[in-house]
Amino acid sequence: MDIYAHVRTSIVSWKSDTPLPTDVPADPKFQSWHQFDPNSQRCDPVSVNENAEPACADNTSSDLILLTWNIDALSEQTQERVTEILGFITQLNSNVDIIFL
Repeated sequence: MDIYAHVRTSIVSWKSDTPLPTDVPADPKFQSWHQFDPNSQRCDPVSVNENAEPACADNTSSDLILLTWNIDALSEQTQERVTEILGFITQLNSNVDIIFL
């Protein structure tokens, strides 16, 4: 990769706050966020700095509980480890909404 492409990739990575590969030229096509407007029946761009959803009016909790566990599927005894992990997760006292394995 020539120095110009390397510098350009570094600047684009820094400006967009997005990690990009440094060993190959990167020409990303960044897209803006969109939100569907039911009144106009179309998707309109949304600023990433604006709150698109109105705040909840009720006092219900909007906390989302995520649980992540990195399972190395290529190491030995994967099935046994997964069984133990799932057993451990089901014994937790918290109500987990989403589990990433």
